[in-house]
Amino acid sequence: MNFKRTPTIEASLIYGVALILGVVMYAAIAGWQSAMQLSQISAILLMFPTWLIMVLVGVVTRKRKTTKFSRFFMNVSVLAFVSVVVVILLLPKATNGITQSSLAAMIAVYFISNLVAAILTQFVFFRNWTEPKPGAEHGAIYKISSSPAKAKKKK
Repeated sequence: MNFKRTPTIEASLIYGVALILGVVMYAAIAGWQSAMQLSQISAILLMFPTWLIMVLVGVVTRKRKTTKFSRFFMNVSVLAFVSVVVVILLLPKATNGITQSSLAAMIAVYFISNLVAAILTQFVFFRNWTEPKPGAEHGAIYKISSSPAKAKKKK
């Protein structure tokens, strides 16, 4: 099964895998009870804006000839941008050291889980990818045949 490579599907795969990895990482750091709450906060404050920016960047750069490496670096650039913006805007506003360290840990888990998700998405999920022909819309998931269809001749 191959996924059609669109900006929305790429961003959604990264979002989904990063959310699962984030829950596991939060559970390892803070325990299962806190993991769900931390992952919800991370999903709302960090991952959704990242998803939105990734889709917008993907739509803007869709017409260009891009490789999986350039798409990967675009996604990582969005991750770095969101991380830096959150550090600049929210970290100085934290009042005490515990809040600052919690926010820093949340940003670290966010960046690491999204980086791993971007690697998995670009180099595992879309590994054997061939670009579809223009105008051949078949939905989000479709089958790519390994050999060209042979027309049967009538005798």
